[in-house]
Amino acid sequence: MTNIIPFPKIIKKSRQEHESSFRDIYAEAGLSQEQINSAIEELMPHIDDLIREPIKCEFTIPGSLGLTQEQREAILEIARCSLQSVLDEHNKTFEIALIKIVGIVGKRHRKEHAI
Repeated sequence: MTNIIPFPKIIKKSRQEHESSFRDIYAEAGLSQEQINSAIEELMPHIDDLIREPIKCEFTIPGSLGLTQEQREAILEIARCSLQSVLDEHNKTFEIALIKIVGIVGKRHRKEHAI
């Protein structure tokens, strides 16, 4: 028996939500609107590469195991929860890396425009 499990989204924020957050971070750091726009212009193509549609994961439970529908559903739920747990941990690390990248880009744009 084959079941398709919708793979949980790795990136939970939309492009617009990320851009808005980055603009807020840059504004709070004191960048001018020109510096913010320049940093966002550089940063967002990379963010676009990272934000993707959810992946579908195929999970096969052999019919020969003789499992009941309830058992199959329990196994699928365990698989979903396990995937989500792994992705939640990945997402934490990803968000930290993203904030560091946003900071690096912002500092560079602040220096370039200050000269």
